[in-house]
Amino acid sequence: RTIRELVFNVLMWGALGSWLYFGVFGGYTMHLQLTGKVDLVTILEQSEPARWHRLLWGILLSALAISLTIAGGLSVVQTSSVLVPVPILIMYILLPISLVRWLRQN
Repeated sequence: RTIRELVFNVLMWGALGSWLYFGVFGGYTMHLQLTGKVDLVTILEQSEPARWHRLLWGILLSALAISLTIAGGLSVVQTSSVLVPVPILIMYILLPISLVRWLRQN
C-alpha cells in the first residue's frame, strides 16, 4: 500500500463508520429521550469528571506516547497501535452478545 491509499482508506472508512455509528445510536438515543424512557440530558449534565482526573489521564497518555517514541521510534509506535486494539476488539465482539442477552431478559 502507498501512503496515499492508507490515508484515503482511513479517512473514507473511518468517516463512513462514524457516520453509521452516530446515525444509528444517535437516533436511538434521541428516541429514548423523546419518549421519556431515559432522561439522557440530565445524565450527561451530571457526569463531568473531576479536573484532577482529566489532568491525570492527559499526563499519562502524553507520557505513554513520548516513552514509546523514545524507546524505539516509529516502529514501536506502529506495533503498539496494532496490538493495543486487540482487547478492545474482543470487547466489541462481546458487547452485541451481551446486548442481545439483556434485551431478551427484558
